Amino acid sequence: MNIIRFDTIDSTSSYLKREWEHLEDSSVVTSHHQTAGKGRLGRTWEDDSGSVVFSVLLKENLDEERIHLLPLLCGTCLYEVLRRYGISSSIKWPNDVLIDGKKCAGILLESVFEKKLEALVVGIGVNVNSLSFDGDLKKKATSLFLSTGRKFDQDRFLLDYLDCFFSSYRKYQNGDDGFLDVLKKHSYLDGKMVLLDYYGENRNCLVLGINDDGSLKVKEKDKVYSVFSGEATLHSNYHPLG
Repeated sequence: MNIIRFDTIDSTSSYLKREWEHLEDSSVVTSHHQTAGKGRLGRTWEDDSGSVVFSVLLKENLDEERIHLLPLLCGTCLYEVLRRYGISSSIKWPNDVLIDGKKCAGILLESVFEKKLEALVVGIGVNVNSLSFDGDLKKKATSLFLSTGRKFDQDRFLLDYLDCFFSSYRKYQNGDDGFLDVLKKHSYLDGKMVLLDYYGENRNCLVLGINDDGSLKVKEKDKVYSVFSGEATLHSNYHPLG
């Protein structure tokens, strides 16, 4: 595992997407600060010196039919690391980890295509020692420090996460999806109403759970179906539920 460290960079994921040909598989890029950090759906990732931000380059033995499982694996690994630190969390399908209902981390998976799939770049940002959040983020975000009152060694946290990730990723490459059992047990959305972005169409759904293939099982009126990707926002954020 090769870890490349920067003090400041535009985006750790952007760097890997530019340099993927020249870097070995499983290379990791981390930076104290990003000037153009990425979030899902074109959003930006706000980070400060209290955040741990990094991206992982995956090039070998990629299985396109199983790519949708990677954000779930990443979230489950973060849950496991937090559990070892004595922090209770939950996993919000498909790519967020929450502490007390507030987001402490985000995960973004990007592909590199040149006639075929060449590489995957997994970008992860974790609010570790962040002291505060501005504006509307105060209600939605938290950090390990804010939830526990303890400061954490950010370099140690990164290494602990990478150790868990690569161990789980090797099992995943061999067809072992045991991490899904942890995901299903600690899924935040189960039993909740969500506003689901379903191929660009907003639908109000009840989340029934996570399927064995990692898809989200939902119920809309009398119709039950599963989705493999999309954005699921808590319904209560938009419409009070009595």
